Amino acid sequence: LYYCRRMGLEPAAEELFRRDLAGNGFHRLWELAWKEHLSSGGSLEELADRFFDAAYGDGYPGLLSDQRLFRHRADQREKNRRLGALQDAMERSGLGEARSEQRREFPLPELEIGGTVFRGRCDRMDILRDGSALLFDYKSGRSGKYTKSLQLAAYSIALREGPERRSASAAVFLGLGDGSAAGAKHDGAPLWLDAGKISLAELESQAAEVMKRAADSIASGDFPPEYDSDRCRYCSFSSLCRRRDFKPEEEDNGEGEE
Repeated sequence: LYYCRRMGLEPAAEELFRRDLAGNGFHRLWELAWKEHLSSGGSLEELADRFFDAAYGDGYPGLLSDQRLFRHRADQREKNRRLGALQDAMERSGLGEARSEQRREFPLPELEIGGTVFRGRCDRMDILRDGSALLFDYKSGRSGKYTKSLQLAAYSIALREGPERRSASAAVFLGLGDGSAAGAKHDGAPLWLDAGKISLAELESQAAEVMKRAADSIASGDFPPEYDSDRCRYCSFSSLCRRRDFKPEEEDNGEGEE
C-alpha cells in the first residue's frame, strides 16, 4: 500500500468532501482547544465550537467557503462538540485532577529494532502525577474500530524504551464519528479511567512482534504478502494484487472438498 501510494497509483478521490483535509482541521481544533482549556479553563465542548472556524480554516478552508459543503460543515461542528462533551466528562471523572502535564503532537523517542528506526508522533499525551502517562489518538471515525489497533501500543513501547523510561498506563482512541472512546490499559491504570477491558500489555506484545517482522523484512528485502489480512477488503489496489492467484480453488467457486 505504501509503495503504491508513493508511486501515485491510488485512484483519485472523487468525493467533493475531502476527508483527509477535514482530518487536518479536526486535529488542529483539538490542539487549539486543549491549549486554551489548560491555560484559561472553559468547557471543551464550547471551545470546540469556538475554535472550529480557525482550525478548519487552516486545515480545510474549502469546508468553510464552499456552500456545497454546508451539510458536512455542520456535521463536523456538531461532532466536535459531542467529542468535547465526552472529554469534559473525562476531566470531571478524575483526569483533570490527576494530570500534571500535557504534551500535544508529541514526537516519540525513536525506537530501533533490528537496524530499523521506528518513529511516531502522539496526538496527545497526558502525564499523571504518579509519573505514568495516558496516550490519546484522535480518529475521524468510530473509536470502536480501533480496539485491536497496535498503533498506540507501539507508541507505548517507544515511550518506555526512550530516555525518560516512562510507562503508559493506558492508550485511548477518541472517535469523532460517534463521540466515543475506546482503548486498552494496564492493570495499574487509574480506577476512574474507563478504557475498556482490553489488555495493553497484550497489544504491546503483538506490536513488538509486528515491528520485528517489519524490521526483518527491511533487512532481508523479503516482504511476504498477507493474503488473509482484513485490510484486503478495503484495498484500492486489488487489480495489481496476485491474491486471487493464490486463493484455494474452493474459495473461488464456493465449494469445499470432502
